[in-house]
Amino acid sequence: NVAYFADFNTFPNPVTNLLNIVFEPYQSASYQFMMYNTLGQLVKSSPAQLFDARPQETSLDCSDLDGGIYWLVLQSEDGIRMQRKIIVQK
Repeated sequence: NVAYFADFNTFPNPVTNLLNIVFEPYQSASYQFMMYNTLGQLVKSSPAQLFDARPQETSLDCSDLDGGIYWLVLQSEDGIRMQRKIIVQK
């Protein structure tokens, strides 16, 4: 079973503190969010959490990240979806 997402959006962009993440998985599964810098280094992650197949909203605290471009990865048990984010430190 490959997990697909009906929706995967983030706001605000650029972000200073909390990055809001809205997504809708097609199936219930365990999902984890990870943030990578442009060197491919993992700089932030959330614990894997079970989400139902319905619209979901969560947030990721980015206030401790340096300004720059990062890759936000939404990883499920079966698939990965990425979106580039610009993080602006206060």
